[in-house]
Amino acid sequence: MKKLLMAGLVSFSLSASLAEARFFLGLEASYGLSDIKFDGGESGKIFWGSNVFNNEKFGEVHYWVAGINLGTQHDISDMLGWRWFFGVNYGENINRKNAINLQYLELQLGGDILFNFTQSDSLSFGAFTGIAGNFNSHSTNGKLFTTTSIDENLGGSSAGLIGRVGLALVVGEHNRFELTTNIPIMQASLSKHGGSVLNPITFTLGYKFIF
Repeated sequence: MKKLLMAGLVSFSLSASLAEARFFLGLEASYGLSDIKFDGGESGKIFWGSNVFNNEKFGEVHYWVAGINLGTQHDISDMLGWRWFFGVNYGENINRKNAINLQYLELQLGGDILFNFTQSDSLSFGAFTGIAGNFNSHSTNGKLFTTTSIDENLGGSSAGLIGRVGLALVVGEHNRFELTTNIPIMQASLSKHGGSVLNPITFTLGYKFIF
């Protein structure tokens, strides 16, 4: 009998969670900061944190990033929720154009815990924190989409984990504005014979329409 009751409670909880799920579509604009780290090692070498903090800078770059994302938001209560998302980002550098022509393409899959601090009929203010897995490929000579060889586009590729923290303003039922800081936790080089590694800190202004 207890097992049946437990199964019923779990089923009810899952049904309630699914009933609260809301699909969203978002747009983001970001400012990124990173130092380009050139690595001659084998694939799989791990870099921790962001190399923008190292003391042996080779080529610090500042760049813009534009992205699109989608996912579902699940409201547990008026004060707490969670979401998952998939995003695609693309960026180019805005400095050192005479030396570097950066093209940056990134895929992200992650999740956030959502906190709602204040709420009224038309506005609510909150925060969120989470983690995302990412894959990125980049070129430092502007040939990301015209060549297939890392040696030819003078770039590299890597995958890793990113920590996320941000603030949110929700207007009405459908409009969510966010300010997010993305901080790299680790990146593993995927380039067969080494290459450059890019693990930026980004500051993002985003908008999500929640259906």
